[in-house]
Amino acid sequence: MNIIDILQKENIELNLKSDTKEGVIIELLNLLKKNGAVDNIEGLQAEILKREQVMSTGIGKGIGLPHCKSKSSDNMILAVGRHKKGIVDYDSLDDEPVKLIFLLISPEDKPNDHINMLARISRIVKLDYIRNSLVTAGSSKKFFETVKNEDKKFL
Repeated sequence: MNIIDILQKENIELNLKSDTKEGVIIELLNLLKKNGAVDNIEGLQAEILKREQVMSTGIGKGIGLPHCKSKSSDNMILAVGRHKKGIVDYDSLDDEPVKLIFLLISPEDKPNDHINMLARISRIVKLDYIRNSLVTAGSSKKFFETVKNEDKKFL
């Protein structure tokens, strides 16, 4: 499965407002709810934050990958956000501010798909030229097209 198979243009927010990890997670969950992708954002928020307590999903290089496996999801769902200044208190592995947040929700009964998607996202955004293109994308459409074009290279 490719990133582009689960990422919808309307689930990309390039102007996250909150300056906290929990705040941007809530913003992205609200975006998913607004677009009809999820219903129970309180339950999902609790699941994602519980996962964050195990280990931070700030994987370095300005990337956050909050995620959970949930009984309330039948399909893999992805929301992406960008914070222009970066979230300082994200507790990233390299202590750098997090600018790109990829929030992944997967069905609880598909752990391999979940792990494979996390790995795929990580591989792509760890590349400097891709990450820089995403950080500087002028629109959600440009962001989406960059992900689409780069995702194809990893088939």
